[in-house]
Amino acid sequence: MLDMKTASVRDVQHHFADVIAAVRAGEDVLVTYRNKPVARIVPADEDVAAPLPDFMARLERRFPAGAVAESDVLERDRDAWR
Repeated sequence: MLDMKTASVRDVQHHFADVIAAVRAGEDVLVTYRNKPVARIVPADEDVAAPLPDFMARLERRFPAGAVAESDVLERDRDAWR
């Protein structure tokens, strides 16, 4: 905890690239607002990756197999009026 760098919110806003460079180098950065700690920026674990949404499952729920496409319904209705 003694090795932790400290930066104000203003410093982080104006020197974000420098803060991220320090974090990427393995340092923790304590963010303060009016000299009170409000956040801590720490290096992410290499092993932990944010899980991606299952896009195929979402598509299959939205467009179930065997469903009639909206364009086919419109074309059928349009042909019925001709």
